[in-house]
Amino acid sequence: MGTDVLDTSDLIGARPLAQTGGRFASWSPLLARVVLAALLLVVIASMIVPTNKPGNRSPWLGPVEGPVDAGGKAVDTPDKPYDEDIALYEVAIERIAKGESYYDFIVPEQRGRDYPVNPGIAVRLPTLAYIDAWLGKTGQLVAAIALMLAIIATWWQRLGEEPEDGGRLRRLGTALVFVGASLGLNRHYFPLHELWAGGLIALSFGLHRIGRHGQGGRWVAAFAVAALALAIREHTLPYVLLMAAFALWQRNWRESAAWIALILLFFTALTWHLEIIARDVLATARRGW
Repeated sequence: MGTDVLDTSDLIGARPLAQTGGRFASWSPLLARVVLAALLLVVIASMIVPTNKPGNRSPWLGPVEGPVDAGGKAVDTPDKPYDEDIALYEVAIERIAKGESYYDFIVPEQRGRDYPVNPGIAVRLPTLAYIDAWLGKTGQLVAAIALMLAIIATWWQRLGEEPEDGGRLRRLGTALVFVGASLGLNRHYFPLHELWAGGLIALSFGLHRIGRHGQGGRWVAAFAVAALALAIREHTLPYVLLMAAFALWQRNWRESAAWIALILLFFTALTWHLEIIARDVLATARRGW
């Protein structure tokens, strides 16, 4: 069976995980406390740093359907959706479902909503719009449930391969995975690319077992899932690069060749995407987001 990509048991002076009790067992109490304190500071900072635009309703006031006024009360303004990004993606899905081609309308549609189209990467890849249009509302919900269950089951199995601790790590880790994966069931965000790409990355990483010198690894399923995530959102690229680097480090030549081929294929497709977008971009189009 393959090993975790973070396993360091083959490094000089390292002992097998089963003998050390875990990859962090060699840390001194002081170092462990410092790392935990740093993690706590990051968590606190993420809670207090403002994430909404000045004048917008604070997210701490709780959820609300649709746009809100200055007092935080919901108002009905069809011409100004509560989440303009998602409104744009929903229009794209609806137009594809009616038979239109993504590249025939996406640049004018995005420009009409005062979204930049220059650089071309500001225009999303069409993969998710076509998938959502094909699935429909019910299919999207079924896919979200299936993805959540797959993530939970995969990490339940993966955490069960850690050094035996009575199953505590497995139970606690899977519970935390469930909390994160369950966020993908919010139907309001089904058109959002990051929702699906993030879930697919979590699934891919849980499926992956890296071998050594081409022996003992399991990577094909993880590779296929990561490829889908990359086709949905280009932000998956750092994960794919990391997996390629680990495969090269462990001299898994077939696996590393597959990851590198995926990277080259992605850049080819992205170049094609940008060329199509560029045909509809005006010379006077503003740059940036």
